[in-house]
Amino acid sequence: MPFGTKYSPTFFAEAIESILRQIRIHSEIKILNYCDNILLIYQDKQTLKTQTIEVMRTLEQFGRTISTDKCETEPFQLITFLEWIWNLKEMNIRMLEERKLKTT
Repeated sequence: MPFGTKYSPTFFAEAIESILRQIRIHSEIKILNYCDNILLIYQDKQTLKTQTIEVMRTLEQFGRTISTDKCETEPFQLITFLEWIWNLKEMNIRMLEERKLKTT
């Protein structure tokens, strides 16, 4: 896989899509992925923790390197993902201020 190009995140997303598809089939968690960003969602905190570890293991078994320093493996109710703030407790999504400034 060509690393260092501006398309590396896109190549990564294509490379892991079939793996994530299989995980979705065999798991109850919701998986959102965009390029090299992956978000796991589930209502039970302990199940989510267990499944997060399992997803990371599965990706590593298929030869994918997980940068753990970029990972948030503890479940949160408030998440920043793709320049959006997801409030899972109140079930709303809002734009980051930086993103708002970029769009105006």
